[in-house]
Amino acid sequence: MQAGFGRLPLAAGIVVAIRIGLRLTGRWGDRWTVSTGLVPAAAGLLLLSTAPITTPFAC
Repeated sequence: MQAGFGRLPLAAGIVVAIRIGLRLTGRWGDRWTVSTGLVPAAAGLLLLSTAPITTPFAC
């Protein structure tokens, strides 16, 4: 149960990102929307890679 609730913010973020992405795709096209989305995703993964092993988000 705790693991499920821990992933709830991620699921909510995905829902919001999809809605925003659909609007941006209509304005700028697929290539720019995907490129713009990959930058924060890469930054998030880079930040996650610095987490110590004792945190619950460590891989």
